[in-house]
Amino acid sequence: MKSISMDGIGAKYVTFYTEEDASAVGKVCTLSGNDTVKASADGEKFCGILISVKDGIACVQVGGCCELPYSGTTAPSVGYCSVAAASGGVAVGEKGKEVLVYHVDTTAKTVGMVL
Repeated sequence: MKSISMDGIGAKYVTFYTEEDASAVGKVCTLSGNDTVKASADGEKFCGILISVKDGIACVQVGGCCELPYSGTTAPSVGYCSVAAASGGVAVGEKGKEVLVYHVDTTAKTVGMVL
């Protein structure tokens, strides 16, 4: 079987202040104030993914291809789909962020998307 990868395509990163620590890396995040992000609460519309955290500064992926875990009983659908923060990853949610989903793995419960 041939293998393809979307990792890193079109990735855009922004630095923000944060009170999170390294345990939040890999989770979705939300703006919590001026130039500041926090780990997203379930159901929140997120701005990106925490890529790294050091000394109160966070690197956040705000654009491009990424893969995240999803939760809930409904899997995201390929195409444009609205997803919100859930358990550090995402879940289908009408009040979420609309993203372009290009891959859904229902066994691993992961979703590949363009932010």
